[in-house]
Amino acid sequence: MIRGTIRDLRHAAELIDRCRLENRPEQEQLEQITEQLRQLTDRLSTKVILKVAEI
Repeated sequence: MIRGTIRDLRHAAELIDRCRLENRPEQEQLEQITEQLRQLTDRLSTKVILKVAEI
């Protein structure tokens, strides 16, 4: 689970870097980053719930 989270965070960082390199408009960058962070938050919430359920 942790490896997947780290991979997701690296993907988000790569997306941010790619947006910078491509000089996309700021609004589009923010929308993509926001969506990526929303997905990461959902995954992390699910992982926390599953861990708590194990205890």
